[in-house]
Amino acid sequence: MLDKLKIKKILNQILKYSKKVGAEQTEVLFFGGKSSLTRFANSQIHQNINKENVEISIRVILGKKIGVASTNDLSEESIKKTIDSVLLIAKSQKPDKNFISLPKPSKIKQIKSCIKATANCSPQKRAQIIKQAIKETKKYDLKASGALSTSFSQIAVANSLGVFCYEPQTFCSFTLVVSGENSSGYADFTDLDVRKIKPKILAKQACLKAIKGKDPAEIKQGIYEVFLEEYAVNEMLGYMAYLGFAGKAIEEGKSFLSGKIGKRVLGKNITIWDNGLSLRGIPMPFDFEGVRKKKVVLIKNGVFKNRVYDSYSAHKEGKISTGHSLPAPNTFGAYPANLFMKAGKGSKTKMLKKIKKGIYVTRFWYVNAHHHNLLMTGMTRDGTFLIENGKLTKPIKNLRFTQSIVEALSNVLEISKKTKLIGSNLVPALRIKKFSFTGQTE
Repeated sequence: MLDKLKIKKILNQILKYSKKVGAEQTEVLFFGGKSSLTRFANSQIHQNINKENVEISIRVILGKKIGVASTNDLSEESIKKTIDSVLLIAKSQKPDKNFISLPKPSKIKQIKSCIKATANCSPQKRAQIIKQAIKETKKYDLKASGALSTSFSQIAVANSLGVFCYEPQTFCSFTLVVSGENSSGYADFTDLDVRKIKPKILAKQACLKAIKGKDPAEIKQGIYEVFLEEYAVNEMLGYMAYLGFAGKAIEEGKSFLSGKIGKRVLGKNITIWDNGLSLRGIPMPFDFEGVRKKKVVLIKNGVFKNRVYDSYSAHKEGKISTGHSLPAPNTFGAYPANLFMKAGKGSKTKMLKKIKKGIYVTRFWYVNAHHHNLLMTGMTRDGTFLIENGKLTKPIKNLRFTQSIVEALSNVLEISKKTKLIGSNLVPALRIKKFSFTGQTE
């Protein structure tokens, strides 16, 4: 892998050459790193993958014409060809009247987001973690499937206005599905540090779901009170990110938030924010334009308070970028990638006890959602149970659902005080008054 000084030298050379051949402004993104994945099924490891790559993406500005091109060949000849190509691309574009300028330098907060143990995690170490999980599932005569991935990445941004940012980052993800004859359970874990994975605990959580889910019964479709585990809540939050909170969706009138700044859009107990600087999540101190990320409260007590901006949308609306740019070309606009939902005061056990009749959902899968009301369709999976008088009385077959996320989050009765990091989002469990189940699965 290249070090910071070498990366900076390459980016400066690109900026110098780009200016020489006529670019008015230039931005360069460097993506480098290695990722490793170990997959297992039927309680046996069956695949190891290691991938290492670098890529440079170049954006040039000619007046108000913009071109973007990329290469993973860092030779001088390849880079010059890429710059020449991106200049031709820019010349062929129509002027973008809303473009003002690339961003100027901003002070970047230093964050420790790179853990050596994760960056150097070997196939043998991943196998040891998986082996512990498999050993636990065998105690219950169940089979384990899933994957453990670890990665080390380097991201750097430079532009002709003086921006230079560099951040090394690690990430690990462990997913586990435990299966019996007619039931299954699920658990997962994400973090910067692979050493924090507790395979036995995760395996036991999944196993208990599979054991409890044996011989599921059918239940009538209809509207039920539900208890959603964090996995299911995160699925909803993910769709809210790009169909609701993303800049383009709001600007084009497709989002449930369009034209509703200052108005209540969700339940009064719902507060959601984005914070790429928080060490409770997966931090990244700057966006893909090299602008420092800011904490942005999107929803406060159900009211739409703010949206996120990149430099393009900020200039367009006379605002300041909040550091939420994606790599160009970008079809989503400014994007919140580190979402947090405010925790409540309830314990999961006490929340469950308050449900007279309802359905317990571990997670969703095969999900689709649509703009505006965020109508979501999909199925439950890996642990769906009937709740009667505050107890899980029997497992039920997975159900199909058709439910507006906006409506669901306007009918939240209780929020757990504990939260879980899933991907790059931190979410609680929810008790929701009404959730529409429209069919059964086989």
